[in-house]
Amino acid sequence: ILAGYVYGSILEGFRRLTPRWAWRAAYGVSALAAAALALLAAPRMLGLLNPNTILLRQADRPALAWIDANLPQDAVVMINPFYWNTNAYAGQDGGYWVTPLGRRASLPPIATYAMGETPLVETVNRASRAVLDAGEDAHKLDAILGEQGIGYVYLGRRGGVMSARALRESGLFRVLYQQDGVWLFERLQVAGGAAH
Repeated sequence: ILAGYVYGSILEGFRRLTPRWAWRAAYGVSALAAAALALLAAPRMLGLLNPNTILLRQADRPALAWIDANLPQDAVVMINPFYWNTNAYAGQDGGYWVTPLGRRASLPPIATYAMGETPLVETVNRASRAVLDAGEDAHKLDAILGEQGIGYVYLGRRGGVMSARALRESGLFRVLYQQDGVWLFERLQVAGGAAH
């Protein structure tokens, strides 16, 4: 991005200092050079597209549409986290798309949260670490969700640390959606078993 900014600034300066025909020619040559560079670099970039980097699977799409149509607007959905970089966690499966496609808040949220205020970043990171540590332990997961005020768990087709079997068998969660390996659970309150 920085290189593009610098190159654009150079072209803009060139445009101001030269006649119209010269800067138009420079823009044309730049466009051709960028296209050639893109074509040369494309084969190397294809390696980035592999099963490990594709989070959203076809089975996730109807589930996200279901979330958009059926969950309360203020719902927060826990998704499978993974440690993304030194200061952020991200969604490991189709749950990453709960916010943009399902239009509901998720934890962890879209990875740009790491550029936000320190208390938010620390809260998200602490909760994400706790979920990773809890793994398949539904009771620990229920406690974490209770602390965070989260009522739902999304498990995408790709999967992650949380287990649909463990959540289903715990008696602490109710299945709201299940199709083609995608699950959406609702957390039940411990007291009285009423839906959260």
